[in-house]
Amino acid sequence: MFLLLLAIITGVIVAALHAHAAHARRNDGIPTIPLYTNLISILRGETRNDFYERNLKCHLHGSGVVRTWLAGHWSLVITDPDLLVEVFKNEQIYSKAGFIVKAPRTMFGQLFGINIGDSHGDEWKLFRTYMKPGLQDRPADYQALSDISNRFIDVLLSEQRALPRGGYLACDDIAKRWSIDGVGHHFFNTDFQALTDCKSVILKLWKSVLSSSPTSLRSTFPTLEDLDWLSLSGRKKREAVRDFHQYLVEVSEKHPAVEKNYLQDALKQCCVSEGLRIGYLDGKLSKYQLSCNLAVTFINGHENILSLTKSAMWELGKRPDLQAALRSEVLAIKPKTKTELHSMPFLASVVFEIGRLYPPLSQLANRIAVEPALLGGKYPISMGQWIGWNAYGVHTSTAIWGPDALEFKPERWGCDVESIDKKFRRCQSNCTYITWNAHARKCLGISFALLQCKLVLCEMVKRISWSVDPAYKYTTQHGSVLSPRNAPMVFKEIDKANTG
Repeated sequence: MFLLLLAIITGVIVAALHAHAAHARRNDGIPTIPLYTNLISILRGETRNDFYERNLKCHLHGSGVVRTWLAGHWSLVITDPDLLVEVFKNEQIYSKAGFIVKAPRTMFGQLFGINIGDSHGDEWKLFRTYMKPGLQDRPADYQALSDISNRFIDVLLSEQRALPRGGYLACDDIAKRWSIDGVGHHFFNTDFQALTDCKSVILKLWKSVLSSSPTSLRSTFPTLEDLDWLSLSGRKKREAVRDFHQYLVEVSEKHPAVEKNYLQDALKQCCVSEGLRIGYLDGKLSKYQLSCNLAVTFINGHENILSLTKSAMWELGKRPDLQAALRSEVLAIKPKTKTELHSMPFLASVVFEIGRLYPPLSQLANRIAVEPALLGGKYPISMGQWIGWNAYGVHTSTAIWGPDALEFKPERWGCDVESIDKKFRRCQSNCTYITWNAHARKCLGISFALLQCKLVLCEMVKRISWSVDPAYKYTTQHGSVLSPRNAPMVFKEIDKANTG
């Protein structure tokens, strides 16, 4: 009887939502993906990329925009560069908004809260005032980041030696600890000790948050989380988020005190957590805004770099020729400064190509229409319509990148640093490369992400070689993060006499 009632309720909900979609799509020319495809995808255990390949790709290659169900709302997903330029350039119409607006009572709504990435207008400008110096302007400590990268390599080699000869090592956890320590140093001016202590406080808290993440079903239908407060497990999930936020606030409180008269002067040379703390002490930011922005700095900061680096390790592990070519360039330059690091064209082309074929955040609907509009002069957009993008769809479009769009080809970027950088800026501007989005709201942490990824790859090819288990089938994480999951690799130390 219970199963019958559940089936009837589910059927009514699905019918109602599909009827809503039919109403929304009338005469607007935008293809709509039926809701049942989401349910089938969940039952199959598919990833976001699987869903794209199976359901979105054929429509997006034709129209460049499709309507699909995302996180409890019918949302438009765009891959047409011209439409993306229009959306990204017109924030007064297509405003940034996140889970706190879309699904405020969910775990993600509580975790991300009100933050710089999802805010707009005066609120965004306020957050930018206190975060931009640490995200964009503060010089990176090259030697310190190099030391953290070498610590990462030390751990890889240590774990490899503990395995039987020729055994494959799944290094996702080690790579995560490396990325957390790098972000801790640069954005928080703190040693999180993630690499040196696998039981460190930050790892324990972050593990609790990750274990509280919603399932695919709950991500698709966030209202299922509304009843979490009734269960002990639901309350523990919210406690995990609160404890994580509170710890980051406590980290910010450990920064040296600054006299009120000198707050603005101190802001010019501080890290992100110090800048946010100054905003709080200045009375401009609430404690809630402080904790949310600390959380999003930690999450986006380490996860994007982690995904990018894991994908680079995957591609270079499959291609010993590319790994050897990168090693030759690194050993010829022997970079010891940021300037020298950015002077290597092959390294730059490898990192940009990784960002193209494996954009860390493959899909996101984080804009909402605040007034009616006519997108591209032909698609009517109603107020309250959620709008997003699929970076993987843009980056693998043969119409944009040619017939070899699905191939990993660093040489497509050019042969010298100047032409490579120019192509990167041009592709960002015309929205054919949206790994870090574009225009006024592009990611403020781009420079650090590129630096960190380039630096660790340099240190790796100097000290080790690695290969991927040929039997491994490429799989990704569930959700929108695009990178290989637990790809088994073998790491071998290179004879120092041969590397100088």
